[in-house]
Amino acid sequence: MKPSIFVVEDDPDISRLVRHHLEGAGFAVKVFPTGNTVVAESERQRPTLFILDIMVRDALDEARQHDPHANLFPEAIANLLGYEHLQSGDTAGAVEILKLNVTAYPNSPNAYDSLSDAYLAANQKDLARQSVQRALDLLPSDTTDTQDFRAQLKAADEAKLKQLSDAPK
Repeated sequence: MKPSIFVVEDDPDISRLVRHHLEGAGFAVKVFPTGNTVVAESERQRPTLFILDIMVRDALDEARQHDPHANLFPEAIANLLGYEHLQSGDTAGAVEILKLNVTAYPNSPNAYDSLSDAYLAANQKDLARQSVQRALDLLPSDTTDTQDFRAQLKAADEAKLKQLSDAPK
C-alpha cells in the first residue's frame, strides 16, 4: 500500500501540480479545498502526511476542535519551508509560515527562534526580540530537542538578543 498524503489547497492549479508531483513520487494523494473537509476524512483514514496551504488557516483550528493536540504538519518541515522562503527573498511568506509553525508548536523554542530570524529579515526588530526572548524562556522546559541542540540554540539566541538589544528600536 502506498503512503498517503492529504493536501489542503484551495487553488485548483496548485492542487493539480502538487498532486502530479507527489503521485509521480509514488504517493497516494487526496486533495481537499478546505480544512473543514480534510478533518472528517482524516478521522476515517489517517494519512502518512498532511500538506497544508499556508493560507488555509481553518485546517489547524478545525483539527484542534476534535483533538487539542492535533498537528497537521511536522515542525521541521514548516521550518524548512520558512527558511526556503527567506532564502528566495519571500520574507513575508516566511513570516507567515513560521507564525503558523509557532501556532502549531507553541512550546517549541526552535519554532520561536526561526520566527525571530524571519522577523529580523523583515526588519521587524521588536517582534524579533519578542520571539527570541520567548525561545529563551521555553528552553529550560524543552524535552523534545537534544541537550546539544538546546545549548546551541541558547548560545545563538543569547547572541541574537544582545545584537537586538544593542540595535536601535
